[in-house]
Amino acid sequence: MEIARPADPLSLPALTLAYLGDTIYDLYVRTTLAETLRLPMRALHLEAAKLVCAAGQARAYRRIEGYL
Repeated sequence: MEIARPADPLSLPALTLAYLGDTIYDLYVRTTLAETLRLPMRALHLEAAKLVCAAGQARAYRRIEGYL
């Protein structure tokens, strides 16, 4: 498999950017939970899943919507 050159972000489809954004958000949530909670791995995973799913992201958006 040949590695392609990085694309211009302005030329990427919105769904591709959303896919990348979800990955970055997931990494942020998992890192924050791992640094702040002392839970078994399964419990950390379940907490992350609550926050990273569509419903969790909608709740997070509603909390910050007034600041945007």
